[in-house]
This record gives sequence, C-alpha cells and structure tokens, in this order.
Amino acid sequence: MWVPAGYHFEAWYVHRHAEVHDFPREWIPSTFAKAATWNHALAVGAGLVANLLAEWLHLGPVAPFVLAVPCLVACGWVVLTDWGEEESKGAPEGDKPRPLLGPAAPPVQASAGARFWRSFQEGLRCLLVQGLGVHDGFV
Repeated sequence: MWVPAGYHFEAWYVHRHAEVHDFPREWIPSTFAKAATWNHALAVGAGLVANLLAEWLHLGPVAPFVLAVPCLVACGWVVLTDWGEEESKGAPEGDKPRPLLGPAAPPVQASAGARFWRSFQEGLRCLLVQGLGVHDGFV
C-alpha cells in the first residue's frame, strides 16, 4: 500500500496540535508553511556543505556521507533519550512508557510557548525518524 511520505507526520502533528496541546487550529497552516520553508533552506544548506567538503576542500565524494554518520548518531541519541516523555506524564503508573534510555522527566505544568516548543521538538524527532525509515515513499 502506497502512503505519501509526509502523511504520517502531518496526521501526528495535527493530532498533537489540536487534541493533546489544545493550540488554536489557525496555527496549523502557518506551521506547515514554516516547516516547508525551513526544509527547503536546510536542503540547500546541506547541498552547499556537501559540495564544500567534496570539491572545495578536495576531500572526495565520500566526505558528505562520512559527515552524516555523527549527525545520525546525534539524532539517534536524542530519540533514544527523550522519546516517550510526553506520554508517560498522563498514563497510570503501571502503564507509563519510559524514554528508551534514562529516567523519565517529572511532570511539569508548562506555558503555551513551552508546550509549543516541546511539541516542535517532538515533531522534529518524528521527521528525523521518518526520514531515516522512508526513502522511496512506500511503507
């Protein structure tokens, strides 16, 4: 079954935005527009860095892939240490999922700005995981 690559993230984001954090629905289109703009800017930046490493510094065509390894490790570490914190706050004690590594953070009542920033970080992790797992558009 073919599923568009961004569909999972969009569905997750809309659910977290409206149902979990109770943010205004008017923010959703502007957030997706900003995410698309930053996605394009980061893609251009990544291309420039790859070109800088491979051609300008004469490190060869493998240099961008070598640089990608520590970036992948850093992203994996963030996912392993922080994944599941939000869900552990609202579940009964026996059902609380824990982050994959490390203790769960104690529940804290946060402002709307802090909740938005936390949701943004979780969305970014979702994009990173999806980018690592879905390369050809098929799930």
